[in-house]
Amino acid sequence: MRIILLFITLLTFTNLFSQKTRIEVSPKTILGTSSIVTQVSEKGNYTLKIVDEKNKVFFEKELVIEEVHVMKHRFTNYPKGTYSFILLKDNKINYKKVITKTYYEE
Repeated sequence: MRIILLFITLLTFTNLFSQKTRIEVSPKTILGTSSIVTQVSEKGNYTLKIVDEKNKVFFEKELVIEEVHVMKHRFTNYPKGTYSFILLKDNKINYKKVITKTYYEE
């Protein structure tokens, strides 16, 4: 009986976690090429923007996301600074993650 309850609890937790909207960047230092993983709770058309602290757009891409979207992105020419990874749906911010790049690569 305990095994069944543990399984049901685990299944419920997995379903709740999988419905979360988020952006993960790896490695988080955004040096060289990094992976950007976007997970959404509602499938649809999204826009991913990367902007600096002055709202200068460094990257913008339209995405159709069912549940998870994975892509590689080169950050080599991005200067030091703080960047916001913004996920928009219907021109409204759906999720935002802020990451700081500590030094410039050539």
